[in-house]
Amino acid sequence: MTSVARRKGLASQFDEAHALLDEAQILAGDDPVDLAWCAIERGRLINSAGEAPAALIHFERAWALACSASEHNLAVDAAHMLAIASPIEAAITWTATALDCIEANPRVAHWKGPLYNNIGWHYFEAGRFEEALEAFQLGVKVRENGGHDAA
Repeated sequence: MTSVARRKGLASQFDEAHALLDEAQILAGDDPVDLAWCAIERGRLINSAGEAPAALIHFERAWALACSASEHNLAVDAAHMLAIASPIEAAITWTATALDCIEANPRVAHWKGPLYNNIGWHYFEAGRFEEALEAFQLGVKVRENGGHDAA
């Protein structure tokens, strides 16, 4: 149900998407993983509607719930969304947090490339071009090495 809500959001059908997430949240009950999925997808909807600051609370909830359930892939996804929706200094912190989670859980190393790419764009938009280039180059290296840092 959350994936359908996500697709609706990508099509700018926000009311329908929120209604689906309302239903999914009821069905989730107390399950932290299901609740984390509801939270992250609601945050994505709000962020896609151009209201990044309002999305942060949902991404933070998804992060906390995913961590509590040891759902590392979902936790890194939430940290990645927190980085996207945050101002640059918080984005740097959330990117570092996500990378720390990956170091502790190498099965989610596939997130490194997107994380470096996204923080690279934050740096670029802030006029921090050398840091942007470094982040983009790191992203290329990890993609060339299957999600792992270059040796």
